[in-house]
Amino acid sequence: MIGNRTQIGVRRFNTVNEKVLECFENIISATNRMMISVASKNATLSVSIRDEGPGIPDDELDYIFDRFVQSSKTKTGAGGTGLGLAIFKEIVEKHQGKIWAENNPEAGAAFSFLLSLVAQS
Repeated sequence: MIGNRTQIGVRRFNTVNEKVLECFENIISATNRMMISVASKNATLSVSIRDEGPGIPDDELDYIFDRFVQSSKTKTGAGGTGLGLAIFKEIVEKHQGKIWAENNPEAGAAFSFLLSLVAQS
């Protein structure tokens, strides 16, 4: 399948890869320490990224993945465009995956997603 991509398909694939990398770079730059957990069970990939930052206000958890939304708890208030998590969520859902955010009881937040390792028809 990879060898049969059209030029437009290759450009789209590269754009998606760039957006995923941007999302991870934003997460990494927003905290001093983080832990990434990756596991595979029953043909499902599970990834969780946890930090020790300020967390996400509870009233923002429901819409943190919406377009143009930025947490009110960012360190500098500068933030980005508010598109990174929305794009990442769209990518995960296009692959029939699930993504969510939650706060850690001690400190910080966790962003997790599940993807099937079996090709979907």
